[in-house]
Amino acid sequence: MEKKPRIALILSSLEVGGTQRVMMHLAEGLLKEGFDIDIVAVRAQGPFLKIVPAEANLIDLGAKRALSAIPALIQYLRKYHPEAILSGLTHINFAAIISRYFSGISTRLIVSERNNLSQKKIHKPKLWDRLIYAAVNLFYPFADAIITVSKDVADDLAQSAKLDPKKIIPIHNPIPVDEIRNFSTIKITHAWFSDTTAPLILAVGRLHQQKDYPTLIKAFNILRKRRPAHLMIIGEGKERQMIEKKIKNSPYSDDICLMGKIDNPFPYMAKAEVFVLSSEWEGFGNVLVEALACGATVVSTDCHSGPREILGNNKYGLLVPVGDSEALAKAIERSIVHPFPPRQGIARARDFSVEKAVMQYIGVLLPGFKVDGEIH
Repeated sequence: MEKKPRIALILSSLEVGGTQRVMMHLAEGLLKEGFDIDIVAVRAQGPFLKIVPAEANLIDLGAKRALSAIPALIQYLRKYHPEAILSGLTHINFAAIISRYFSGISTRLIVSERNNLSQKKIHKPKLWDRLIYAAVNLFYPFADAIITVSKDVADDLAQSAKLDPKKIIPIHNPIPVDEIRNFSTIKITHAWFSDTTAPLILAVGRLHQQKDYPTLIKAFNILRKRRPAHLMIIGEGKERQMIEKKIKNSPYSDDICLMGKIDNPFPYMAKAEVFVLSSEWEGFGNVLVEALACGATVVSTDCHSGPREILGNNKYGLLVPVGDSEALAKAIERSIVHPFPPRQGIARARDFSVEKAVMQYIGVLLPGFKVDGEIH
């Protein structure tokens, strides 16, 4: 195979996180296409260390924070001269922009933004976080292009940071659909899955304000007044105590189960009657695509950003207003009675495959580069 350019993927660490997972999927896909891949980590520590592709070159900058990693990153750029750089997360983007400038090399630099900037400003009250997001409009113009995880994030970024929309390119997160489908077939046992009289409603995500589980629990209480049902929540987080209190205060607490963290939630998605995302905001909403890949019927809040794009404006799942427990209850009940065809959801999930995303990324990282005779 003809030797292809070197691409650097820069990230903070190898801890478990959405950005890290996306970078690992991209690394695998780019390696399959024959590219040399450097995974450059501010600190190469964390559980994802074990899933770094063997063919990738792992570079540990040995720093505690992105800004303190700048000298080591400059040295890396001068030594390896990658043809293209992709960085993820706002503070890492700043470090990459500064490092390229002082390295004196002309490598192409693409930064990625994975969150709705205006929502982050609202929900991040700490001064340091607010300063970081306020600096986006100063730093991002120095990147060659900006990738966002959804069109909504792209529009919000252009407006809130006053950036050139032509430089902002939405590319949806890569989702390994076949891998998810394989994991979804693993056998699980829970009494609720064998209860044919009470459909199971499932939610998966961090126990965090963003996911708005109080509204989901309110919606379940409304639904449960009308018909038998069970609610299962998979996830862990700092709001566990508050959510446990909400469950305890529910008149239907025996029908609500807080499962904690589960490494493989996909069999649960495959078996649930309805999968629900009740978030106040998202960057993209990977979990919706994962649920569709498992053949689940999906209900989601129409939050910024991602669900409307993923669900095709109610074509592949129902959308309801953020924070509206009555509307959410009605949508769940409607989905129980009239579920979406599993094949339709699975086909939709394939629109977000790793292979499609990799080709789109190549087109931005290396414009005009030919892969298998085709220009991207």
